[in-house]
Amino acid sequence: MRGRRGFTLVELLIVVCILGILAGIAVPRVKRARARALGASAVGSMRAIRIGVTIYFDSTNTWPPTGPVGAPPAGLAGYIPATSPFAGTGWRLQWRQFTVGARTVGAIALTADDPAVCPTVANLLGGPSDEVSVLCGPASGTVTQIIER
Repeated sequence: MRGRRGFTLVELLIVVCILGILAGIAVPRVKRARARALGASAVGSMRAIRIGVTIYFDSTNTWPPTGPVGAPPAGLAGYIPATSPFAGTGWRLQWRQFTVGARTVGAIALTADDPAVCPTVANLLGGPSDEVSVLCGPASGTVTQIIER
């Protein structure tokens, strides 16, 4: 037999199987890393908003009014960074104030459209507690963080 050129079918199938196994290992890791990045972005925005509304409360002795989903409430513009988003890829934030007994408290509510973001944000905030409410479903979820003064 003269010099052999090219690959046999068996060699090609082995390479394809190896690539499939490597892709099967890599894809879930990439999805988890993406969810962590989106969750970290949302938690960073929640922290910036929490600091801004706390400063607002200390200045005015009242919480800002409840705002629309995905947008800052009126009057909060000078208290939060201009780049602090109320919406990102797979999530939206809403500032709320409500009365509990005789006290008015504030809350930042995250609505996650991406099912991987809700548990990641809940984990980054320390999980369910007196200040953090978590309701994650298979398609979406909410994480609410209570702020008291």
